[in-house]
Amino acid sequence: TLSLEEHEADYEPIVQWLIPDRRDSWGRYRNSYQEENPEDWHGVAWDAIRYKNPFAYPMTTGPAMVIGDGRLFGQKTSYFVSPGEQSIQHITKALSVRTYASEQELPGEREIVYIGGNDFRKTKVEGRLRVNNHRNENITMIISRKFSGELLEADGDPKCSLLAEGAYSVNQRNELIWTITLKPGEEREITYTHTVLVDN
Repeated sequence: TLSLEEHEADYEPIVQWLIPDRRDSWGRYRNSYQEENPEDWHGVAWDAIRYKNPFAYPMTTGPAMVIGDGRLFGQKTSYFVSPGEQSIQHITKALSVRTYASEQELPGEREIVYIGGNDFRKTKVEGRLRVNNHRNENITMIISRKFSGELLEADGDPKCSLLAEGAYSVNQRNELIWTITLKPGEEREITYTHTVLVDN
């Protein structure tokens, strides 16, 4: 038999909502039937734990089970984590947390921009994220929204990061991350606006 090292680690229970970018490299909306995983297309909220790798060496990719009081709460893949690095481990879908995401183009004049001989229309988009806590306890929620284009404004002062995956796209790719606390029964709506170049 192979004995594995054990370490205790502090952790925080959270709910993580991941919302993917629905636009292709030309700024056009992709159809959901093109996605291999419909859940990734619509975005999924996960019950999860946030922790730091307590080992003096990296944790490699492998299966991870979350167990408490003799019960199995869930099993998902744990990915590579460096020593001391913070990670989020998904457990199971957060079915008692309702989520809804939408985007729509706002009316107004659409500027035409020429890039590499192609013309694109520059449009302004408003996004809305709505979440409702149906639990009888407070939850800490991390909302991650990926989008194409340039951010204009967003509620709640989220962290905005530029993603390398937009290197070969006419639009830069970004990720907005909010960390919020929801009381039992509380509903919260978050709005943001950005511009995007769409191939004509």
